[in-house]
Amino acid sequence: MPLYPEKIVRQFEERKEDLKSESIGDLDLINKYIRVLKGLKKNFFLEKITEKLSKYDYPGAVPSSEFRQHDSVIVHFEDSSNWGSHQTVNKWARTKLEDITTVGVDGSQINPTPEFDRPIGLVQVARIINRHKEGGSYDRKVETEILSTDDLMMKDSDTDYAKLDDQEVHVRRFEIETRLLKEGMEQYKSEDEPPVFFYDGSLLIWFITHLDPDKKERYGRAMGELLASSRKHKIPVVGYVGGSNATELKKMIINLDLITQSEEFLIHDYQFVSHLTDNWGDRTILFNSLQSKTTKWLKADHQGEHFDFSEDIMFTYLNTGGGPQLDRIEMPRWIFEDGFLEYTMDVIRAENAIGRGFPEILQQADADAVINGKDRERFLRMYQKFSEENDIELRWNKKAKSKKRRRR
Repeated sequence: MPLYPEKIVRQFEERKEDLKSESIGDLDLINKYIRVLKGLKKNFFLEKITEKLSKYDYPGAVPSSEFRQHDSVIVHFEDSSNWGSHQTVNKWARTKLEDITTVGVDGSQINPTPEFDRPIGLVQVARIINRHKEGGSYDRKVETEILSTDDLMMKDSDTDYAKLDDQEVHVRRFEIETRLLKEGMEQYKSEDEPPVFFYDGSLLIWFITHLDPDKKERYGRAMGELLASSRKHKIPVVGYVGGSNATELKKMIINLDLITQSEEFLIHDYQFVSHLTDNWGDRTILFNSLQSKTTKWLKADHQGEHFDFSEDIMFTYLNTGGGPQLDRIEMPRWIFEDGFLEYTMDVIRAENAIGRGFPEILQQADADAVINGKDRERFLRMYQKFSEENDIELRWNKKAKSKKRRRR
């Protein structure tokens, strides 16, 4: 069925008031959050904040000891205030990245196919290593994995019937992404300057809330092993969330009784923090993320040691330009405690500068990993041809076949 533009235009007009940007957050309330965050340093000692928030299991966020080290909750990046051209930015970035290895990973997937009676899935993950040597020095690796019908079926606990596991492809992709980063750490653990590893997404695995215990354990173990490898080898790893909609600082402010619960509305952290970050490269101080109980799964055994990162993920919001939203950088606590924070942040800023708003290393990984609609169709044809050549009985789903024929 095609789109009916005239009907859609009519709906837009009817819902105009609901869709206005003000519905995402009352401006007066946003200004109140701005004032509260701006005055936090003047009105509280760190010990008082920690004491007030200690009565909550998940208070949202707790400031790190950087709260004592700076005049406000914003760490200004003065270098960028005098930049007047992209050439100046690129020169600064290339100087920062010279001879420093950065590693990025990203993945793509084809979810279980409804077209055939024997579903199949595909995961494709790319890892890019850039040593930032004169003349270029890259290492690319792409890993693919087919998930068969047996991989994708599970027993329904309510009916005892077999059903499609629509989460298995996602878990498998996550496990490969984290494993490729971990293997890269083993490969580059002896560099003169520590490499910086980029994961495209959050380290906090918030999305596992509604999954079954087995999936939660697999996600937690995969990320836990990556974080353990990072700490063991003293190699920084960061979770990079472009345009974050997180709300930990909002929750922290509410739990400090600085704004009432009834006033929270649909406010995201970036809506008030962004008003305090004037320069490109400005960031907030580090905060400890204590938002969700899903972090209790961030545990792993690695090389004979047990690691628990359930309360060890820190975050900062970073101004990288390109719109009102801020990017969110997550990292394990050891990076801050062992003195690698500013080094890591400069590498992140430099990657952003080269990539003009998003880390270049992650853009390259995405380009190598992405699977588009044409790729999906080609994969299904390959599956069909392989089945015919190897006497594998493969029947079209009647409904899917009918839809495909009608939409041509």
